[in-house]
Amino acid sequence: MSHSAEIVDPVAFRASMGCFLTGVTIVTSLGEGGPTGLTANSFTSVSRQPCQVLVCIKAKSATGAAIRQSGRFAVNLLAAGQSDLAWRFARPAEDRFAGIDYQPDAHGLPLLKGAVATLACALDHVHTSGDHDIFIGNVLSCESGQAPPLAFLRGRLHDYAA
Repeated sequence: MSHSAEIVDPVAFRASMGCFLTGVTIVTSLGEGGPTGLTANSFTSVSRQPCQVLVCIKAKSATGAAIRQSGRFAVNLLAAGQSDLAWRFARPAEDRFAGIDYQPDAHGLPLLKGAVATLACALDHVHTSGDHDIFIGNVLSCESGQAPPLAFLRGRLHDYAA
C-alpha cells in the first residue's frame, strides 16, 4: 500500500539520516565492460533462511545495470583504513578497479582484498522505490575476518574501534 509522503526538506532529511552510524560497503558486479562497483551504505541482512541481503543503489547506475544483466553481485564490507577505497568508488571514474587489489570469485565477481567481509550473491528480486533500486540477493558464499570496520557518520568516514 502506498501513502503520500508529506513534503520534507531533502537537506533536513539527509542531516537526520546522517546521524545513523552505518558500515561502508563497495558493491561490485561484472558487466559487459568488465568489473564495476560503487560505494554504498544502504545494506542489511534480510533473512537467515534462506540467507539474503539487500543493497540500495541509485537507479540507472552502471553497477545496477550490471547486476540486472549478470544476475549476481558482491558486497565488500570495508575495513578501517580503507577510506581511500570508499571515496574512490563513491566518485565518478573511468576505471575504478585500475590498480586495485581484488580477486574474482568463481563467477567473476570482484572481491576486494582487505575487506572485513565479502558476500557473493545471486539476484533474487529488484524493487524500485523513489530514486533507488533495492536489490535482494541470495548469499552464495561469504567470508569474514577480524579487522575493525570502516564506519560512516554525518557525512564522514571513521575507523571504528570497539
